[in-house]
Amino acid sequence: MHTASVISLACLTIVAAVTVWRIRRHPRRPSNGFWLLATVGALWYAVLALTSALMPVHAVSVPALIGTAPTLILPALVIIAGVSLIANTGVVVRREGVRPATLTPAVIGVALLGTVGLATTALYIAAGDVTVLSWSARAAVNVAVLALIPGTMLIVELVAYTVYAVVYRWLPHRDEANVIVVLGCGLVDGAVSPLLAARVDTAIAEYTAREDAGTAPLLVMSGGQGADETRTEAEAMAEYARERGVPDDRILMEMQSTNTEENLLFTEELLEDAGFADPSLLIVTSNFHVLRSVSLSRQLRLRVGALGSPTPSYYLPSAFLREFAALVVHYRWANVLVWLMLTALWAVPLIVM
Repeated sequence: MHTASVISLACLTIVAAVTVWRIRRHPRRPSNGFWLLATVGALWYAVLALTSALMPVHAVSVPALIGTAPTLILPALVIIAGVSLIANTGVVVRREGVRPATLTPAVIGVALLGTVGLATTALYIAAGDVTVLSWSARAAVNVAVLALIPGTMLIVELVAYTVYAVVYRWLPHRDEANVIVVLGCGLVDGAVSPLLAARVDTAIAEYTAREDAGTAPLLVMSGGQGADETRTEAEAMAEYARERGVPDDRILMEMQSTNTEENLLFTEELLEDAGFADPSLLIVTSNFHVLRSVSLSRQLRLRVGALGSPTPSYYLPSAFLREFAALVVHYRWANVLVWLMLTALWAVPLIVM
């Protein structure tokens, strides 16, 4: 077996082993998505090396197809994703109105298309012999590459986050929670919205199943009062649950929080005051919100599992991308550091030359 094949298989084995270990040991880390992508990349490299070593070379060989396929398929997928997100924005805006949250898919869609456009421009300019390109043409290529860095980072992060959000839903989770926490998400005329109703319904179904098994958990409704709301989200959720048969003595209300992190922090304080020391929580939220919720809970050192409620299909891209954007902002300094490092790797040699 050729040296390249041995190296590729060793890389695949190591990267795959680290990925599995991280997911088993730290399942709530969104960064596991990068390791899944690294595993896919290592698998691609191993297949390429093996086919190159074992198959004869023809005018159009299998190794050539394997090696060039990503460069042909990925741009097409990015373009399709960008156009689809822009189209989805029109649907969401018609049903939900014009808000920053409903415009998020269009913003990210334009960013994806812009990244492909910049890459195409740079390749077109550099298609000739770089050594004979004019100074302005070389400068245009360098500027395009520098502008590509944040766009490429966005694409990689979005793919990694999406992949792991899907994988996380299928991971086995602890079933030892003694408290179910429903995270609020806004009211409509003082009543639970359809999105919030789906969360509470999911929590009630879980509560009923555990009650039938002889271990009725405590339900915590977590959500404060927004500036445009007549009462707290917790009060509306508690009323909704009581109307559907949940006993009042099994419901606690956390009525101060205004975001996900406060949901978790204030719920922990409420449970401590109620005599629950180091409780095991089952967070119930919308399916698009699960990964960011458990990521925050890991940082807060809480013992949690998570259960996702369904989201209308037309609203899912907007809601999911809003969560992705929130996570990017949460890790903004890490993103800035990576961006500066990648920019320096390209720019410093140009300045020194």
